[in-house]
Amino acid sequence: MNKKILRLICLIIVTMLALSVLTACPPEGGKGTLYIIEAESMDLTEFQGLAQSGSPKGADCILGVNKNNDNKACVESLNKKTADNKAYNDGYFLGFFNGVNNNFTFTFESDANAKATFSLRLGSEFGSNEFNKNNLTIKVNGTAIDYKAFKVSGPAKDWGAFKDYAINVEIDLRKNDPTGKNFEIKDGEGTVKISKPILVQNTIEIILGDNKYWGGTSYAGGFGIDCLKLTTTAKVTWDDYWVGGWAYDWDTDKDTAMLLVGNKDLIG
Repeated sequence: MNKKILRLICLIIVTMLALSVLTACPPEGGKGTLYIIEAESMDLTEFQGLAQSGSPKGADCILGVNKNNDNKACVESLNKKTADNKAYNDGYFLGFFNGVNNNFTFTFESDANAKATFSLRLGSEFGSNEFNKNNLTIKVNGTAIDYKAFKVSGPAKDWGAFKDYAINVEIDLRKNDPTGKNFEIKDGEGTVKISKPILVQNTIEIILGDNKYWGGTSYAGGFGIDCLKLTTTAKVTWDDYWVGGWAYDWDTDKDTAMLLVGNKDLIG
């Protein structure tokens, strides 16, 4: 056989093999589903906020469009209709993340053992500050991860624009096998409105360390937490306390619109 023809055949075979490898193994950070998990939809029962003039707890740490008693905005945000190009996604975010050792956890389930990447959508109230492994610990499933420092920028007063901050670490998700226990949500009268098996959970925990963010005070300062943006090939689900709990009992003496639509997706 002619050597030129033989070399051409070999080249074609090598090229086909290379293409098959690329097709079977997409590059890191390639295809996957983007999941947006709202901070205000997580379990805030034990969350303790800190402000310069008070210490709100739990759902009272939720900030956003409702502060102006905008009933239309309340209903739209609760029903997940607000566009993603807002300063903070879905109209609400978690504030008062201040104080040394203050922590907040995103909890979710995965239908498979899988790789994932994620970013945090954050905003600043008291100016700009760099967060790194020394003043902010990020744990995935209980283990602290190594990540690049990032700077959350904002004005000296009031909340600045929220932005996505990519955490440069590929993480491992654990499959949601049953644990043998049940999860329940009850209404204000104690009636169980939802009950389902508790599955193995994945957690992304954010723990604030000592820093000079507030400046001139003895407190550390943190950022507003809007949402977690998670990309993975697995199917991810989570319990939404916003629909199942907070919208039902949060400031019901003032926010009539939220009381009327609270639990809509749960009991409607």
